[in-house]
Amino acid sequence: MFGYRIIALDLDGTLLTSERAITQQTLDILIRLQQKGCKVVISTGRPVFGSAQIADQLHLKEYDGFIMAYNGGVVQNWQTKEIIYSNMLLPEAIVDSYHFAKADGLSTICYHDEYLVSDDEMNPYMERTLKRNGLIFKKVNKFLEEVTYPISKCMIIGEPVALHELEERILASKPTTFTVYRSEPYFLEVVPPHINKAEGLKVLLQHLSIPASQLIAFGDNFNDIPMIRLAGLGVAMGNAPQEVKDSADLVAPSNDEDGVARVLVNLS
Repeated sequence: MFGYRIIALDLDGTLLTSERAITQQTLDILIRLQQKGCKVVISTGRPVFGSAQIADQLHLKEYDGFIMAYNGGVVQNWQTKEIIYSNMLLPEAIVDSYHFAKADGLSTICYHDEYLVSDDEMNPYMERTLKRNGLIFKKVNKFLEEVTYPISKCMIIGEPVALHELEERILASKPTTFTVYRSEPYFLEVVPPHINKAEGLKVLLQHLSIPASQLIAFGDNFNDIPMIRLAGLGVAMGNAPQEVKDSADLVAPSNDEDGVARVLVNLS
């Protein structure tokens, strides 16, 4: 008998294979568990728009599932479209992080509906993000003047070494209006303070009256560590870095070896 009431799934490198697909075995077990009353929540750094197609493939609308986007910044019921939780960047956080990036010659991007927005020219890192999320590129003349709508996060993108150095410098300056972390070697996420996947899941668990002990969470990257540690069963994928594996209760086969499905089938 399956002993968990809610499953949190990171997307890239976890639920999705290297070809950005969900295997049939994984899809089948997730639908069966939802039919038995288990909730499924997509837990991702992607925007809501970039998660919608996968949510529909998982039948989250039919089974009252959830998308937790922007690494915990927004939690949305995919059946009713109700926003359970939302935490937006302050305007001064956008300004300060943008100037940090520009000082190092790095690009800043944000998401707005189906658009990826930047005042820099398209580069390979933006192309990768567009393809992953199914977005449209929108170039603006002056980022700080034109991005006046609420956003949950922005990203500084560029060469991994340059981003690592910038991350250390920002963290050493101890900004109070935002924090940063790496979700990929070429992405530096800029989010409100205290935002991470665990904090977003805590809000959702309270909303559903489900204890964390009945949560199983799957992830493969550093931004997944908080939710892996929160969960009653935290699972790291076989393709995850060792630090992520060390934070988990269980290490699954990789995302290209049906890791999610094989764990869930064994628990069922």
